[in-house]
Amino acid sequence: MSLLETNLGYIDGFHPSLKHVAKGVSASGIEILSTPSGNPTMRYKGLYIHSSHNPVKEASQLAERATASPGISCCIIYGFGLAYHIEAFLEKRPETPVLIVEPDISVFLKALETRNLRPVLASRRVSICLGPIPGDILPYLERLPLSEIQMIKLRSRYTQEREYFLRIDGLIGSVVSAKEINLNTLKRFGKLWVKNLVKNIHYLIGMPGISLLKGRMTGIPALVLASGPSLDNVMPHLYELSRRMLVIAVDTSLRACIECGIEPDFLVIVDPQYWNTRHIDWLDPQKTILVSESSTHPRIFTLLRCKGFLASSFFPLGRFFESIVGHKGVIGAGGSVATAAWDLARGFGACPIAMAGLDLGYPRKQTHFRGAFFEQRFHMLAFRFLNGETMSFRYLREASPFPETANDGQYTLTDRRMFIYKRWFESQMAIYPETETLNLSPKGIRIEGMNTSTVGKLLDLPVIRENLDKRLEEIRAITTRSPLEQETGRIELKQSIESLCEDLGRLRSVAAEGISITRKASAGIRANMLPRESIEALNRIDRLICSESSRIIAGFLLQPVIQGILHASENTGRSDAREVLAVSEDLYRQLSDSARYHHMILSRALDSLTK
Repeated sequence: MSLLETNLGYIDGFHPSLKHVAKGVSASGIEILSTPSGNPTMRYKGLYIHSSHNPVKEASQLAERATASPGISCCIIYGFGLAYHIEAFLEKRPETPVLIVEPDISVFLKALETRNLRPVLASRRVSICLGPIPGDILPYLERLPLSEIQMIKLRSRYTQEREYFLRIDGLIGSVVSAKEINLNTLKRFGKLWVKNLVKNIHYLIGMPGISLLKGRMTGIPALVLASGPSLDNVMPHLYELSRRMLVIAVDTSLRACIECGIEPDFLVIVDPQYWNTRHIDWLDPQKTILVSESSTHPRIFTLLRCKGFLASSFFPLGRFFESIVGHKGVIGAGGSVATAAWDLARGFGACPIAMAGLDLGYPRKQTHFRGAFFEQRFHMLAFRFLNGETMSFRYLREASPFPETANDGQYTLTDRRMFIYKRWFESQMAIYPETETLNLSPKGIRIEGMNTSTVGKLLDLPVIRENLDKRLEEIRAITTRSPLEQETGRIELKQSIESLCEDLGRLRSVAAEGISITRKASAGIRANMLPRESIEALNRIDRLICSESSRIIAGFLLQPVIQGILHASENTGRSDAREVLAVSEDLYRQLSDSARYHHMILSRALDSLTK
């Protein structure tokens, strides 16, 4: 059996998704050369991929430097080569997940022909992302623990494919930043999301989902109105643009539209906070179609009387509700309402999508367009010794801004939060290159894959408003569920919540027993003994928790706690029995508190559904 056949066998068993790739033919121009050490090396495009003298020793030294830190949660390796460096890392870190990124499939195929790669290909800790499309890495990143990433870069491969790997750097940064901001957001708003979901439960039963809107604007150009300072440059032309494009506004830009005499075709709202609802105070668009996430603040649904559609919840409790009343349809979660609005337009099939007010920074040190609620609030709260301009300056300073390249080649101040949104958009541009997206802000932060354009070019588009209005009327005609269907859904949901409350009650009891056992075990350790029955009892407790279906819902609020524990463990490397028991007690307590909170909130839902 040849080396290629042997390696293909490993791929069949451990990496079946690569089977079609591995059956290709390696390109010419890749040389396999002998070395004084007796181990072959690779030369490609005139550069040695490994040492020309001793590639194994070189790889060992590279792995030694990469494993110096104790707190590595995963390793991402740029360049496959002949895999010496990968084998060396796996030998030194047998438990660390590894992702290998190689843009040139021919390099991978040549390696399969040259060496027996069993240590790499037969490891379940190894994932391999192949091919020239940077966005293909995203599903792999979602499965990795990214708290402490170790990077290993084959210098020659990085040099040869610099632009590709720079895109990969950006995508990794985007995912890491998004996870961090999601955890921080969950820590801050987790309970509010749960509370809002329950208050919106009747809307969840009755309102249609955005899945019914998919593809309904295929080929139609769309204008998304974010709320950055550059929106001021677009609004004078909104009437003419609205005749040529579908208009999608975010909640913060609705007021600017109304003041121009234009009701946007769609309004996107996803924020759970009360203060965010103030953007639409005293506004009552009649023809606008609302798209909202199901855990947005309930005041939205009392302020707006227009046609509405719901997007699916990002959270376990919302998914539980939807498993009974029906799935609503997913909208992109990039941390900003502008990201949600862009993804909605993409889901419609709109193309191109022009982004107005997407500055992702502070051009000319402005924070919002003129007349934005936040700007007005600065002036309302101002007094003699603290005027609106000073408050705006403080807002900007506290964001810790830094300069970043703008669309016009100059520099614009941005901050860490908006830089995360930039990374999100760049990842989406890589995943959906067929969706042409344009940025109308010359001073806005440059987003790779998003070309700049001007209002003047958009005004050259043909007038399509009559056709657009017909499509919008069809959307407004989409009916909610019939009264009988809603009543059936209400009854089914009430019964499911009652069952869930029983599960949560059992979960609290099991967690309470876990707390008691950990305290007993800790006392045993202080007395220099750890009763065997305590360990067996804790294993039983963990099995009971895993058997309760409500653990996923209650565990939702625990994610920041769990990540904090994992991060501390990775950095300290400690696994002292006393510390393990302390961590276990903390988790049981947090789980009990979360189960109690969900039980309390769901009891209110039952009262609401009973009325």
